[in-house]
Amino acid sequence: MVFKITVDKNFPVPENAGNKGRPAVYPWKEMEVGDSFFVPLDMMNKVKKNKSINQLRGQLANTAYRYGQRHQSRFATRKEGTDRNKKQGVRIWRIE
Repeated sequence: MVFKITVDKNFPVPENAGNKGRPAVYPWKEMEVGDSFFVPLDMMNKVKKNKSINQLRGQLANTAYRYGQRHQSRFATRKEGTDRNKKQGVRIWRIE
């Protein structure tokens, strides 16, 4: 069956509903040069089980790099708490 699609004249374009994609997980937009935040490993393991500190650092470094490419920013990541007395996780700094 063939049907004909009609063209509508003077039909207004609706305003954007404000859909800006999914909400940000990390505070990249709020960061200024010198700011940092800490992501604890145990918090991430609640989302994805058995993630190692190296996997977490790699994921965060990749996410920071991709954000930085789009917004002319640079970030540094470091593992923290690798000794037994501190909470394990990754700290991310904005460096540019």
